[in-house]
Amino acid sequence: MRRGRTAVSLGLSAAVHALLAVLLLSAGVALLPAVRKENALGDGSAFLFESPTPAKAAPRPPAVQPAVLPTRESTATAAIAVQSARDTAGRMQRSAELQRDTITATLPTVSRPLQTPSTMFAMAGIRLPTARRMVFLVDASGSMIGSYPAAVDAVLEAIDRLSDEQQFAVIPFQAGDAFLPDGDPLRRAGATLGQRGRDQLKAWLLERIVPSGGSDPTRAVRAALALKPDTVVIVSAGLLGAGHTTRDRDVLLTELDALNPRDARTGRRPVVFACIHLMQQEPLGALEVIAREHGLAGSYRFLPRLADLRETGDATLAQDDELIRGVAAAIDQAKSGEIAAARVALLRIGLAHPLHEASPAALLAAAEISLNHDHDARSARRLAGAAAHGARAFGLGSLQQRAEAIARDPNASILPAQTPEPNP
Repeated sequence: MRRGRTAVSLGLSAAVHALLAVLLLSAGVALLPAVRKENALGDGSAFLFESPTPAKAAPRPPAVQPAVLPTRESTATAAIAVQSARDTAGRMQRSAELQRDTITATLPTVSRPLQTPSTMFAMAGIRLPTARRMVFLVDASGSMIGSYPAAVDAVLEAIDRLSDEQQFAVIPFQAGDAFLPDGDPLRRAGATLGQRGRDQLKAWLLERIVPSGGSDPTRAVRAALALKPDTVVIVSAGLLGAGHTTRDRDVLLTELDALNPRDARTGRRPVVFACIHLMQQEPLGALEVIAREHGLAGSYRFLPRLADLRETGDATLAQDDELIRGVAAAIDQAKSGEIAAARVALLRIGLAHPLHEASPAALLAAAEISLNHDHDARSARRLAGAAAHGARAFGLGSLQQRAEAIARDPNASILPAQTPEPNP
């Protein structure tokens, strides 16, 4: 009886626990959201990402404050120093000029700046590269009364700048006459002339020659060309005045053409004329025509003021470094592939500065570009010929040899062949 009651109690307890489990399970399922079969992984899920802990920044070195330079103060100080130097130089120059005669009397020769090449001539802004045998024709007519001493001084200063390799003569002319000093009129410049020779020449020109009469240069030109010069420099206030006609000018030019004829093959004349025209305009322009027909580019110079006679052309020597740097920069452009820019730069230098040693170097570089880059042998030959002529005038031996080699046979160029590139 007791065993039956125990069994019934255990059965009821199990049934109650089973019912409670069913009820709890049903309640949990009811609380869950409806799930659709097509849901993909992660739908309805929330993903949280924590930012990483930032790394500690490395300590920065203390900022260094740049030094502040006193720009204005430095500029002002430099300007004051430059002005002081100029003032000092001016005082020294004035003192030297006052004592010039005393100082130069103690020197065995006249000091002169170094010229390159040694056949350079510079006077009143005219510059000629090859002048080995020179004759100065100095107008001593009545129109030169006020300017003759200044003209003589300018000629003497030009002679002072000549080298030992050059010879010269000075022939004053007036009223159809030409005056030559005693002895050999063609003398060697430089140390051979010396201070004594210079003083004697100056005394003869200023004390023995008195400006007067007309300025017919015919006899003086004949006397000059009889000395077999390569250069004649005329210094005059005008060869033909108001009383002359165009016929007089034509007669003078015809006479000069006969004395200094143009070569039929080359078009060149044996003697180069340069004309320095002083003070007043010349109605018939004889000096300008002579310089144009018998001279080089830049062989005529009109100077309305006597002070301009002291311009020797040496100022252009200050451009030497700049021009040489220009050639080097253009060559660097060519090497870096800027062929068009290099060609333009080199041709500009060669054409704009025909009386400078940088010009043949520029023309040769342009020839090498034409040969090695453009494969244009004709242009290379022409440019190399011009470069060889200029190098010969300036005594640039190695450059002349390279230019002549290309001018003779472009295929024999000593330059290494370059890889052809499209012409820009």
